[in-house]
Amino acid sequence: MSGTLGFLCTALDDGQSLSAAVLAAYQQGYTEPDPREDLSGADVARKALILARSCGLAWTMDDVPGDPLYPPELAQGGVDEFLRRLPELDAGFAARLAAAQSRNAVLRYVATLDCGPQPAASIALRELPQSHPLAALRGTDNLIAYTTARYPTPLVVRGAGAGTAVTAAGVLTDVIATARELAGQEQAR
Repeated sequence: MSGTLGFLCTALDDGQSLSAAVLAAYQQGYTEPDPREDLSGADVARKALILARSCGLAWTMDDVPGDPLYPPELAQGGVDEFLRRLPELDAGFAARLAAAQSRNAVLRYVATLDCGPQPAASIALRELPQSHPLAALRGTDNLIAYTTARYPTPLVVRGAGAGTAVTAAGVLTDVIATARELAGQEQAR
C-alpha cells in the first residue's frame, strides 16, 4: 500500500542498490520530504489502520506496527545524513534479494490485516513466491487483495500509488467531498 515502497522493490528487482533506488525515488518526488517516513513503514501502517477501523476494529497505531527498512541508528539525524549513510544497507539488501531470487521469489513490503475472530496485523518486507499477486507489481502501483468468505480467491484492486499527479488527484477528491458535505450541512439548516 505504498507506491514509494513498490518503486523501491521494483528498482531492487532491476538490480539497483537500495541507496540508489531511494535517492531516485526522493529526487522524483515519490518519497515524503524525509524518506524515512516511507521506509519506516509508518505510511503503510496508517493505511492498514484505516482499513482495520473500516472493519469495525477500534485499533490504534500500536496495533499496526511497521517494520522499518533501516536500523534504529539511521533514525537519528537529518535527511542529508540519512541519505549519505544509506549505502551502509546496500550489501544486506543485495544479499536478501539474492537469497529470495535463488528461491524464485521477490521482496515486497506487505501489510496483512486479519479482521477475523482474532484480529491481527503484520507489516514488513517479505519474500513472496512469483505466483503471489504482489509479485507482479511494478513501479509505483499499489495492490490490495481481499480474501473473504465470499472471495476465497482474492479480489484484487490495483492502481497507481505515488507521484505528484496521483497525490494531487487524491487531495482534489478530498476537497470536493468536503465541499459537498459542507454544502449538504448548509442546506440542512
